[in-house]
Amino acid sequence: MIRLFLRVWLVVFIPMLFLLFSNSYNPVRMLNQWADSDYLKTTFGGAFYLLEQDLAQWPQSQWPLHFSQIADKFGRDIRLVTETDMGDEWRSLPTDGYRIIEESGSAAIVKRIGSTPWLVVLMFDESEQRKVMRQAQGPLNLILARFQALPPTQWSRELDALAPHFDFPLQLIDPQQLSAADNKLLSIDQQSQFERQGRVWHASDEGSFLFLKLSMPTEVAADHDQPMPYQVLMAGPIPQQSVHHLWIVGMMIAIFVGGISLCMLIFVAPLWRDLKRLTRTAAFFGEGALSQRATLGRWSAITPLAQSFNQMADQIEKMIQGQRELTNAVAHDLRTPLARLDFAFEMLQSCELDAVERARYEQSVASSLEALDHLIQQLLILSRYRRMVDLVHFHSVDLTSSLRVELNQLQMAHPDLLFEWVVAHDVVDRLIFVDPKAMLRAFNNLAENAVRYAASTVRIRLASSDTHYCLSIEDDGIGIPDVMKPQVFEPFRQLNNEARSLLSTESNRGNQTKTHGLGLAIVKQIAEWHGGEVTLEDSHLGGACFTLRWPIRHP
Repeated sequence: MIRLFLRVWLVVFIPMLFLLFSNSYNPVRMLNQWADSDYLKTTFGGAFYLLEQDLAQWPQSQWPLHFSQIADKFGRDIRLVTETDMGDEWRSLPTDGYRIIEESGSAAIVKRIGSTPWLVVLMFDESEQRKVMRQAQGPLNLILARFQALPPTQWSRELDALAPHFDFPLQLIDPQQLSAADNKLLSIDQQSQFERQGRVWHASDEGSFLFLKLSMPTEVAADHDQPMPYQVLMAGPIPQQSVHHLWIVGMMIAIFVGGISLCMLIFVAPLWRDLKRLTRTAAFFGEGALSQRATLGRWSAITPLAQSFNQMADQIEKMIQGQRELTNAVAHDLRTPLARLDFAFEMLQSCELDAVERARYEQSVASSLEALDHLIQQLLILSRYRRMVDLVHFHSVDLTSSLRVELNQLQMAHPDLLFEWVVAHDVVDRLIFVDPKAMLRAFNNLAENAVRYAASTVRIRLASSDTHYCLSIEDDGIGIPDVMKPQVFEPFRQLNNEARSLLSTESNRGNQTKTHGLGLAIVKQIAEWHGGEVTLEDSHLGGACFTLRWPIRHP
């Protein structure tokens, strides 16, 4: 069960992980890149055009400085880099070409400025720095207002009073510490940004820090011998929202995966139990316990499979049982002609036989061989129609005309009987999709059975309904008792009905064809060969009525 569960788990989650995590073959990522490319052309095309026009007014050597002033007011994270900074693969970016990249977990647009080596990188999503700056805007303005209302001598005491109300440290530092050689806190670009904006965000291994400029009145700075007319408020390390966000996302993913895994386990456990039960039943059945059947719950996922197995087992058991009965019956029917042959050959070896007796024993040999040949032919026919249906033998034929030809031969062979031929108008001249040889053989077997026991009349009727064809043959004999009707279609079953035997003998029609009780069994197999059935009822004429019914098919 564990292996089955792992296989299902991998089948479910590997494609999901493939779609969730970014890679160059991710179809979701490829679709997003296509949509983003179309989006940037319609949304940021004008912005890039204005940037190029503005930069064109300056020498390329001054672009970084001028661009930093533009970036401060752009509203999105944007920077100017060279293709060397991005890597050698960016040299292939065409003039005025666009490209979407993943940077720091966010999507960004990269565009070349004309034919220069300079590239503009515009972030789609808001960076963590800008998020913190935006979220800290209100508290920073309040802090600035609070400190500006106090003399610088009270700033330290005010800072001590504010510190307990914040989740991160607050401290005043000397501006020179920002650029001190031994302990430089900010890079040159960050220092430039700090001088321009009065605040800057700095991320380091220790965490994220926010530096805020607290301006001092000029006279106060002169009185305190301050080299710079301001002090720096350093806030940090500031806890970032992304940590909590990742924790929440991780928990949600864990809950989702755990829930799906539990549901899969709930599904796989009963499935595995039922599969083991079905496997055990199949093993017992294969060892010869033909009565074994799969018993599963109504709501089991493999109930249709179990039902198919049971149907197969029923057919196999029925087939094997039929083969056993057929083998026993064949052995019984072979015993009599073989015994006659043995006796006849033994007598023919005697020198005391006269010509008449020798001729009689030779006739016995010929009769026994003929009986054996007929038995073998009947067995071969029965065996053929017990196989799987082969549509190669099926054709669209005028069955009415074929049956009429067979009926004419019966009328010539039995002039003492009246044959009634009734055909529905919608069947006349219709092409019917059947196995012609099999259908004519079934007709002849039923007709010969009716002829053998009819007193004076045999009625043959061919009709059709919306879904089936129907061929019925009935006679005016004495019929078949109800208790014997279920047995007439069994192989080698000859009814012990003295009245029927007497009628057959008196009419001199019973000895024209040697029978072994296979005729009606063959009819039954032919009916099933066509997907139909054969039934036995009492005839209105007084005898038996056999009805062969099969579904309408089209080639």
